Amino acid sequence: MKDLVNLEFSIYIDQPMTDYTPLLRIARGLSGLHLYNQSALKSTDIATITKAMMSNRLTNYKGEVVSFPSEIDFSKNNLGNSEFATFVHTVQANLDLTTRAILRLGFAQNRVTDFSPYLTYKQALLSESENQQFSAANLTLAAPFQREHGSIRLPDTSAVKLVGNTLTVPFAAFPENKIQMQQDPNQEVPTVIGYRMDHGEPDYFDDPQNVQTHVAANRHQESQEGVAQDQDGFEESYGLVIDPEYPSVELGSNDLTLVNQLDAQQPVTKYATRLSTGELAELKQLAQGAPEYFTGELSDPDTLRITNVPAGSTSVKVRVLYFAVPVSNSSLSSVFSYAQTYQIPIPKETTGNAGASGETTAPQPHPVAPQPDAVTSRPAKVTQKLVWSTRKIGLYRRPTFTTKNRLRWYQKQPRIKRPMFKVIGYARSKHGVLRYRVREVTPGAAGRKGYITARKAFVDRAYYQTTAKRIKVLKGLNGYRTTDHLGKRAHYKKGQILRVKQLVKCKLTARYQLTNGQYVSAAKRLVLKVK
Repeated sequence: MKDLVNLEFSIYIDQPMTDYTPLLRIARGLSGLHLYNQSALKSTDIATITKAMMSNRLTNYKGEVVSFPSEIDFSKNNLGNSEFATFVHTVQANLDLTTRAILRLGFAQNRVTDFSPYLTYKQALLSESENQQFSAANLTLAAPFQREHGSIRLPDTSAVKLVGNTLTVPFAAFPENKIQMQQDPNQEVPTVIGYRMDHGEPDYFDDPQNVQTHVAANRHQESQEGVAQDQDGFEESYGLVIDPEYPSVELGSNDLTLVNQLDAQQPVTKYATRLSTGELAELKQLAQGAPEYFTGELSDPDTLRITNVPAGSTSVKVRVLYFAVPVSNSSLSSVFSYAQTYQIPIPKETTGNAGASGETTAPQPHPVAPQPDAVTSRPAKVTQKLVWSTRKIGLYRRPTFTTKNRLRWYQKQPRIKRPMFKVIGYARSKHGVLRYRVREVTPGAAGRKGYITARKAFVDRAYYQTTAKRIKVLKGLNGYRTTDHLGKRAHYKKGQILRVKQLVKCKLTARYQLTNGQYVSAAKRLVLKVK
């Protein structure tokens, strides 16, 4: 009997019930409850079931409580804001803070548009005793893919300012940021915050078809593959920043003023993430060391700038994505937390400088000192390009590199045999490290797809990007009349030295125009710059 008491049981119910009394009889012994597709479920039922799960727990022969509920999940029940508030308030009234137990709340695929009860409770816990702070870190919410798309007013608008048509909003005004700043850095589930303008258009996190493991009716249907598919959707839905590890190699192509900035009229469905303090410092160092590759200056790291606000507008909407990084195979720890849309009232225009220059949207930049916060960035387009590996690298199924996810190794090869890849997307690992999503284009390859590192020490452009005076042929190549390799004029053998007139870009590739007018490939595996 002692062993049975120590066992943990989770149950999944996806068939409609009309009487929840039998469930209440066993609730005190459950470690997890997942209750789905309940058309009769009401606020009173949620309160009663939650209280039964959290109070009067089973004890051992010494009278000690031996287990605590770790998951309470009311997903897929067509529940709204009032039912969600009841759920959170019941948890608040019955959570034993002295146990420091981990508790995950599930409320996915319902109709919630206001997550403030959960945020308010988290903030209250973080401002209190050590036990409460610990409980706040262990209290997580999984509530993505809501079936309604609404908004609530931003709670703190006291520091929101308008200059010209640029609106400035302190990041601290968003409750999610307050929680992230207060949260214990060693929390069990780290979080990532993303931002985008919300004009009512749906995104990845509005489509229930993208839900994978956390609302599965049968735990045995869950798989690491399913979790990874969820991660894919999250990574692909994230906007990009100017990555400090690999900025664009084109002169003046990295606009630093775009960091911390969203365009009020840009209808994007991707989220912009915040640079970490280390990434911000590294980006500043790069800009100082190679200013020719950057334009503008970094602005206030504590402020979100919303440019291009339409004249006469009374408010704008910003959607904030709160994401719990997966840390285990739990059905609720491998999910997105929620997406909350905030309506931000536009105040009367503020006199003085609040991030704009003159009367337009152009920001007035000023130096940025390292801060304990990070900064956000506006989403950027995926720049397709061809790269090759210069050292041993792996190809992985997912952006987070693990032995299980590795598809194959590419060993370091001689120059003419190095593998080539087409970059078709970007993603970040669960720790925020940039990855390239690629398709292999090595001659004779099978077109494998996956993720590789984006570190310049391991991968580089497969074609020269700058001109040369002379090149050496590494492998026989042809000279053509046009950049599209039409009209063969000559064949050049290995070891020949050719004189170059200029470099010509050709879609994702590049050509060298020789002094005789012919065009040859500028692929690094075929030619080598020489003096």
